[in-house]
Order: sequence, then C-alpha cells, then structure tokens
Amino acid sequence: MSKETRKIKHDVSVELQRSHYLINTIPYERITHVLNEISKPELYYWYGKNGTKKCREIINETRSLGILTHTLIKRKLAGEDLNVKFDINAKKRLDTFKRWESTHKLSKYGLEQILYSHKWGVAGTADYIGNIDNELTIVDWKTSKDCYFSYPIQVAAYMHM
Repeated sequence: MSKETRKIKHDVSVELQRSHYLINTIPYERITHVLNEISKPELYYWYGKNGTKKCREIINETRSLGILTHTLIKRKLAGEDLNVKFDINAKKRLDTFKRWESTHKLSKYGLEQILYSHKWGVAGTADYIGNIDNELTIVDWKTSKDCYFSYPIQVAAYMHM
C-alpha cells in the first residue's frame, strides 16, 4: 500500500499506513482496525449459509461500491464535478444521498478530517464534520444495509478525538 503524508495542522505531520497512522512519527492504531476486533455474530450465520469464498467475493464487490459512493459524496459536498463514469448501483446510492441532503441544511467544516487521541493512541478519518440542521455533527458515511454495533462506537471515538 502506498504511503501518503499530509499536514493536518502546520506543526503536525501524518503518514497513512495500512494498519495505523504515523502522527509526528508516533504510531496510532486506526480506530477501524480496533473496531474490527469486535465480534459480529450476525456475520457468522451469513458466512455459514453462503460459504467463505462467496462471502469474500460479495465483500470485495460491496467494498468497491462503498469506496466509489464515498468518493462521489465527498466530491458532491466539496462542490467538485460529478461527471465521471460510475455504475447504476453507485448512482442509486448517490441519488439517495442527494434526496437526504435536500431535506437537511448542511454547513461543512471539514471533509476527510484526520482526528487522533494521544490518550488512547488511536486515530481515524471522519468523512464529514459540520452542522446538519444547525447541530454540530461528525459523520462516517456507510453504505451497508445493516447498522453494526461498531458504527456508533466509531463516531463516538471521533467525537472524543
């Protein structure tokens, strides 16, 4: 995986690694990797029913769709051009976001904002920080059908960072 270095403040350097962030050369575990340690019993049945090979194929396909959808939402919120090629599934998800957005007042402070905690030694990237209907909100966009136990924990961790 390629490394990317960004400045999040004038005096803070961040290097993104596969499993962690290096913030001023100090490693911080990615909160999403920490949360992957939480058992997801609802997935055990799904794996048992469909088999590991099929489930991994589905996960890879949905991960790609999630990344594309995430990118399109970010571009829309940043006011960037959306005239890029994408499939009907991504279009449906972007249209769903547009419908949701049309019913809310958004005022963004940051997109893809890196947050970290010296106390906990974790870091993560919040997809959206800003006001939604005049309430300060931190968002991590999700495209899955289910809301897993780890999702609100992830956002709560961002709030504390």
